[in-house]
Amino acid sequence: EIIDHGTTASKTFVLKSRDGKPLPYFRAGMYINLKLSMDGSLVTRSYSLCSAPKLALQGKYAITVRSNPGGFVADRLLAEKKVGDGIISTCPQGFFFYDRLRDAKTVIGVAGGSGITPFLSMAEAIQDGTEKFKLILLFGSRDEGNILFKKELDEIAAKTDNFKAVHVLSDEEKEGYEHGFISADIIRKSAPAGEDYSVFLCGPEAMYKFLKPELEKLGLP
Repeated sequence: EIIDHGTTASKTFVLKSRDGKPLPYFRAGMYINLKLSMDGSLVTRSYSLCSAPKLALQGKYAITVRSNPGGFVADRLLAEKKVGDGIISTCPQGFFFYDRLRDAKTVIGVAGGSGITPFLSMAEAIQDGTEKFKLILLFGSRDEGNILFKKELDEIAAKTDNFKAVHVLSDEEKEGYEHGFISADIIRKSAPAGEDYSVFLCGPEAMYKFLKPELEKLGLP
């Protein structure tokens, strides 16, 4: 299945095992590597799984690809892949997931752009009881029309007390949203008072560079 997200210039590709059998299980937040043949070259690209881990038991994974003008792979995938096409993937991998021995019971997730995908998987796993932690998501977008998965995130937040989404708009001031860039002040405002918390980041390189000095202001261990 291919789901077109319209104004956000992105699509979700639902991948199904050829034989319909379960796919390897994973922890919410992990990624797969796609092996693609393009213009006679074999290229590999990593995409976080945006689906709930339980979907793997039905033989399905889901990834979301966002347009990347000037890039070599993303826009080709968006333009050329059709329902029924085959694709080669690795098993899920990576360490971007909640670990109760390492992380605080509350996680502040900071996402930018397509960096939302692993957090959507986490939120779905929290909703269905697979994961047992609290996630407060700070999601940076340019404006309301560019918020990827807003409907899905709001629906999950309405169903569980252990997930909350705070949308931060850089180019638009609007009631019900934070404005500007995700900063130490916005993280402090969203964090539970008097409780420990961990911070997970996923987004573009510019976001990491901006947040490094901001996170140092929080004095986290």
